[in-house]
Amino acid sequence: MPQSSVRLNTARYLKKGLEREVWECSFSAVTVDSMANLTVFKPGSLEAVNTSLPPDQAAEKCFLAMSELPDLGIPTPIVLGHAAVDGEAAVLCKKVERTEWVFNTRIAAAHILSRLHNLQESQLSKRLQELARHSDPREYRTTGGQAPQPEHKRLVHGDYFSVNILPVTEGLCIIDWETFGWGDPMWDLGFLIGADRGLTDNEVEAVIVEYESGSAVDRHRLMWHRRRWIDYWKKREYHVSNKANAGGA
Repeated sequence: MPQSSVRLNTARYLKKGLEREVWECSFSAVTVDSMANLTVFKPGSLEAVNTSLPPDQAAEKCFLAMSELPDLGIPTPIVLGHAAVDGEAAVLCKKVERTEWVFNTRIAAAHILSRLHNLQESQLSKRLQELARHSDPREYRTTGGQAPQPEHKRLVHGDYFSVNILPVTEGLCIIDWETFGWGDPMWDLGFLIGADRGLTDNEVEAVIVEYESGSAVDRHRLMWHRRRWIDYWKKREYHVSNKANAGGA
């Protein structure tokens, strides 16, 4: 952080993992008390985290993305600082005060995603361009390497669903930029219409129409990802049902 004097007051786990932790912190800087979220990246297996970069580069990429993207129309948390030491790295962001998720939240998210996919690489700093180019959004997490491929890749978020789309008083705030890189925009949009269970056909179509107002949609590729998510949720429900029945027996 740029302040010469910062004092940590409290810290508590929000999410704890072997390779990634998220803390909620309160701290004092100069005469101001603030709440913030601290994301810590640790070295470990690629299979356990959603980033292909080592901790120092993952933290730097998140820091730069959240520093630069708001000026390009992509709302993110206010980033306060980042650091790396002894193989670990961290990014500190101002805490986001979220409001209620409503139907139009997903529509607004589609508009922002379209804007993200229209970004040109030249709009990013040279360092962020380099980090994005070396990032693997890890599409095989949901495709198994079987998805139809786009003619051209675009800058993608890589984990774009309700957990990382926070409604706020001013609109939306998009978090978790560790998978930011080059990928298939239809795969990215597929998260928005598939990774949250229970969306109706009307909701899905409304999202697509809003996205389509700013970017081209390849419905063949998009529906491939949609079907993949539908199959995922069916399999999950099947396993949960079997587990419950086994427990009852």
